[in-house]
Amino acid sequence: MIIDRDRSCQYKSANSQKVCGSKYKLEVHHKKPFWAGGISDEENLQILCKNHNSHVYRSEAQIKIL
Repeated sequence: MIIDRDRSCQYKSANSQKVCGSKYKLEVHHKKPFWAGGISDEENLQILCKNHNSHVYRSEAQIKIL
């Protein structure tokens, strides 16, 4: 199971390369988005906290917050 493998948020900062590591409000994230043809296999999934999952999704979908 993905949660057992990752155990915490795997988001890596582009600037510092530091991994978040939060264990609060974890969600399953598709590395290649499901809506872009990504599949739900173990290699395409990772655990992100709710904040980073939302951040990555908005970035991938090019959603801008006004």
